[in-house]
Amino acid sequence: MSFALDLSDRLTSHQAFHEIYSSLQRAAAVKTLVQPMTDLVSTLDEDGIFKMLYCAGVFSQTESPKYRHLAQSIALNMLLLDHGEDARSRSLRLLSDLGNFPAVAYAAGHGAAEPGGNFLTEFLRTSISKALNTVQVGAEAIALTDFQKEAWDSLPDANAIAITAPTSAGKSFLVIEHMCRSVEAASQFCAVYVAPTRALLSEVFESVKRRLDGKPGIRISTVPSRDSEDFPKQVFILTQERFQVLLAISDIVFDLIVADEAQNMSDGSRGMILQECLEQALERKADTRLVMLAPGADGFKEVGTAIGRQKMQIAASSMPSVIQNRIVVTKSAVPNTLELSLLTETGTQSLGRLTGNRGFDLPASRLAAVVLELGQQDGSLVYSTGPKDSETVATLIARECKVVDDKSLEDLAVFIEKHIHERYGLADLVRKGVAFHYGKMPTLLRESLEAAFRQGTIKFLACTTTLFQGVNLPARNVFIDTPE
Repeated sequence: MSFALDLSDRLTSHQAFHEIYSSLQRAAAVKTLVQPMTDLVSTLDEDGIFKMLYCAGVFSQTESPKYRHLAQSIALNMLLLDHGEDARSRSLRLLSDLGNFPAVAYAAGHGAAEPGGNFLTEFLRTSISKALNTVQVGAEAIALTDFQKEAWDSLPDANAIAITAPTSAGKSFLVIEHMCRSVEAASQFCAVYVAPTRALLSEVFESVKRRLDGKPGIRISTVPSRDSEDFPKQVFILTQERFQVLLAISDIVFDLIVADEAQNMSDGSRGMILQECLEQALERKADTRLVMLAPGADGFKEVGTAIGRQKMQIAASSMPSVIQNRIVVTKSAVPNTLELSLLTETGTQSLGRLTGNRGFDLPASRLAAVVLELGQQDGSLVYSTGPKDSETVATLIARECKVVDDKSLEDLAVFIEKHIHERYGLADLVRKGVAFHYGKMPTLLRESLEAAFRQGTIKFLACTTTLFQGVNLPARNVFIDTPE
């Protein structure tokens, strides 16, 4: 390990490594764009591919989070570029060595052969490593990442634990499964899952309901009520405000509390409500277990001390399980042209120019124009600063979209006109595969829009932070024009 670490330091000390790695990142980012680029600055030759894969092989043998992150980034970018069978096989083997079995399974499901090689020792090593990371979820055996497996093994015995990792690391999935198993195993059990938004609350409720469906004696509720006599096992899924009401009207004690998006404790008045609820609930029972989830936040040792859990365990990872390209888009001086740059750890790297079919000069419609130019492939979430802004952006996007011949969209539009208002403009947008979404919408309408986006019938969804906090949606693109 020491030799691998020393060699990794030597490899990354060369300027040539950073130049080739930047070329790899740029080339892979351009591959994800459907439009042809001009002034392309992303090239990678066979020699560069060999050098990157060699470096990644060295990095993967260290225990350094920085180098393991680099190794995974090289492997995932190589898979995007698809430079032949040898590069693909070596990339999958790297992901296996790094314990990212979900990525291996995804790649295998999209045409790549699973790693294993032609040697028995290599096949056995990969198989054993995967088996050690596999857990049974219902009837399905799922291979976890190394980080997920570490957190999974820590959950049963932890009185208080904070699980912090980048978005897409699979934190909520682990905790929901752990909570459901705890409910099933006990004769009496009471748990509460605290979610910051109604959209996330609805998603967690559906996951828990699906997981525990048909199990007797279990009550799953999103309502803070005391109707509990007939149910020895209860799972509440509540926002912090609803949790506050439940604590005020009842003397319920909890066996398990899960606080999702726990970084929101720093969010003004709502954060104060969450902290107060946790303190009050934990005071009621000394051995109540607490699980806090956050996307890469720090300071949970201090949070534990503040709410009476001095021995807060931390399960942390800084390594995302997927590539998330952050592309900076700026208007060029050339008409109808955008300049694209990739935002990396070391700054921005130019990707080239893209000449479109529309203008980008008007600030009021620029976001919609960029979305239409770059977001035509698969689903796109468009961040809006509030309900009114989301409606405006969605309307601008829909101007260039045609009515889609899809029965499910027509049924949704008719539902909106019949049950919301006959002249509600959202219905016409939905017919074009466009919608807006915010927290104060009727719950059934919000959930219907989310379902249509998951199915791919709604292609563009302008939304507020309601959908940006932990909700799992299959978006290929996320557009934000207010990064501050």
